[in-house]
Amino acid sequence: KQGLAEPRLQLLLAKIARDKGENETAFQYLKKAFAEPDIDAQDKIELLVSYMKGNNTPTQQSDFANLAEIIANTHPEKAKAHTLYADILLLKGEKLKARDSYLKAAKLDNLRSDTWQRVLAIELETRAMDSLVRHANQAVEAFPNNATFWYYQGVGLMALRKYQEAVNALEEGKRMAFNNAKQLEDFHFQLGDAYNATKQYTESDASYEAVLKTAPNNAFALNNYSYYLSLRKQKLEYAKTLAERLVNNNPDNATFLDTYGWVLYVAKDFQKAKKQLERAAQLSNSGTIQEHYGDVLF
Repeated sequence: KQGLAEPRLQLLLAKIARDKGENETAFQYLKKAFAEPDIDAQDKIELLVSYMKGNNTPTQQSDFANLAEIIANTHPEKAKAHTLYADILLLKGEKLKARDSYLKAAKLDNLRSDTWQRVLAIELETRAMDSLVRHANQAVEAFPNNATFWYYQGVGLMALRKYQEAVNALEEGKRMAFNNAKQLEDFHFQLGDAYNATKQYTESDASYEAVLKTAPNNAFALNNYSYYLSLRKQKLEYAKTLAERLVNNNPDNATFLDTYGWVLYVAKDFQKAKKQLERAAQLSNSGTIQEHYGDVLF
């Protein structure tokens, strides 16, 4: 078997070519060296990271991705190799491929919560909800005291319309987030939606109120809370107050204008409702908004 002389020579030649500005030549030398399993994976990773600093053109990103893939394929047991490949894929916008590599890294090194978090963040962003719930379950098993993983699980279950399971996950996560005000706000908001979906309206209202106590202008809480009250035809004066605050803070948001208009419509304040829904209909072609505008015109 050959020793390391030739692969190490490839690295030296790559450095010489890089110093001369011959990036393509350097890339070809690196490909040969990185495919050599006897060169330490960590050395390759550190070298590639040093090459990446300040070099972010699309061509360079593709070259770096190819090199990272070679390292990951040559050292499939190294979690860091898969993480580096995933990081580069994410920079290139290849989110699902990046997710797959982060997942490999997470399974190889199950003690890294940040890798699991990247997997779940990509799945939430790309609306891969079945995968999100499955992988959130795995992350929760590995890190049962991590509130973020319970949150991802709850959001995924909500999207799959498994509302009571979502409530259970979100309540569990909320207990873990007791000392993080922003995280608690997020949990309370999701619980407002989840409890509403399970028709536990007292708990839903209390959850929204918990959000508004610390963040009185939280747009999503104001929107959902006022809209759900209007659907139930309960506390309509209060719903109007919430929706008015929402629109005052977001005067050009068609969805929020629609919510305020609909609350006014349910409260039989038709002239004010017409004004809000007309503005919403001008800003958006949404079928729901157009239907609401039609209702108030009728």
